[in-house]
Amino acid sequence: MFTHFPPRSAEAKHSFEMIQLVKSLSPPLDHQINNYNWNKEDSSPNIYVDPGNESTFCKLCEEPSTDCIRGKHSFESGIHAWRITWNPSHRGMYSIVGVATAEAPLHELGEKILVGSSRASWGWDLNTNLLYHNSSNDSTGKKYPGFIKDDARIIVPEDITVLLNMEEGTLAYIINKFYLGIAFHDLKGLKLFPIVNVTKHDARVTLEYLGGLTSEEVRDSALRTAAGIALLLSTVSVISVENRPLRSTERAQLNTNSKLHLNEGRRKGRVGLQVIIINIAFIDFLYLQIDLLENLARPPPFLLEIFSWNKNDCSPNITVQENNEFVLYKDFNGSTTDCVRGKYGFDSGINAWKISWKPSQRGPYPIVGVATIDSPLHAMGVKMLVGNNNTSWGWDIDMNLLHHNTTPNQGILYPRFMIKGTNMSVSEDLILMLNMEEGTLSYFANGYYLGVAFDDLKGKKLYPVVNVTSQRCKIEMTYLGGLL
Repeated sequence: MFTHFPPRSAEAKHSFEMIQLVKSLSPPLDHQINNYNWNKEDSSPNIYVDPGNESTFCKLCEEPSTDCIRGKHSFESGIHAWRITWNPSHRGMYSIVGVATAEAPLHELGEKILVGSSRASWGWDLNTNLLYHNSSNDSTGKKYPGFIKDDARIIVPEDITVLLNMEEGTLAYIINKFYLGIAFHDLKGLKLFPIVNVTKHDARVTLEYLGGLTSEEVRDSALRTAAGIALLLSTVSVISVENRPLRSTERAQLNTNSKLHLNEGRRKGRVGLQVIIINIAFIDFLYLQIDLLENLARPPPFLLEIFSWNKNDCSPNITVQENNEFVLYKDFNGSTTDCVRGKYGFDSGINAWKISWKPSQRGPYPIVGVATIDSPLHAMGVKMLVGNNNTSWGWDIDMNLLHHNTTPNQGILYPRFMIKGTNMSVSEDLILMLNMEEGTLSYFANGYYLGVAFDDLKGKKLYPVVNVTSQRCKIEMTYLGGLL
């Protein structure tokens, strides 16, 4: 079982930058692809590389042996990624994927560790999840990813992405679009080749270079990312959001620091214009948040259950579905306020989850937010529990009011660009994004990022929570993923 997911780390921004960099890798040109294939001249004699397809090799020897092959291309600067495709049924003992210098040995009799056995190679055993470097045997390996316990093991799929950052001197792995964190450090100044350690007869392994960034491109990309993060501090300036033509007074307020968004829409047979005058910095900030949301890493399927509702931490009037703990029901003929917390509390990283709650089943004070373990979960009468104390934070999706240690009439209008006296109808699905590195909680609704709702959350351990007053309703929570 995992000790923590996402892994505890103070490097959420760095992880986000790395994901952005991976997305921006420049793939090789068609005539360059062969330069990144396996090197048939730099392999064990038991390895066969098809001259017509040098991206795939096959191990031919039936006698017990350990055989390795290096890629043609070496890396000593920049950031590079390649995909290893290795069917689990073709993996034997010591199926290791990593990097090596030109001096690392490539063949020995018997099944053993070659990649990772010396100072000239670094590798991850896909079967045991152990990292090897200068390791004499498997008892000296280090568990990876770092957030799993010693007695645990993750199932590594067919495709493994290797991410080599020679600017930082690090090697990391990605599976199922899930970034597992840094595996090795201290690689700067070396000249490294892709390599695999194979023991199984008839094993077939494919190497595909995904792309890279030069040192100069890395620096440029880092500057762009830093500029994007700086936009997190930008002041939001929205004049209005209404379905009507633009007034002359508003038109006069437009300048080089503002942007006008006109969205034609048809409502009840009338064609109107949605007018939004908004600070350009917020536009960039909005896209940054959407990009961040899209790049959250989902946990392996067997781990998802820990992000469901907690049937042991809820009001007695709440029922968590037995065979699907992401769904809760309230079916109680009485006037009560009932809450439920999620199983998992977040105190680091960036995490997001979706709440699906039909508007027809909401009732008064339908509040969605986060709470500490001390926040109350049940009260008689229809009232606000989430947000009426200093241990919970929530958004009333009916009244569009934010609550923390407030009464129902003291809430703050949200989204903050709304004009007092107006109301926004919130669709069935809304997303909460909790950034514990910045100490903020934000919401997405109706397909839009709505901005930061709460800050000053750093240092707390917070759980998803909902405030329910309707007699009958169904609420589903879906964990979308996280970043270190």
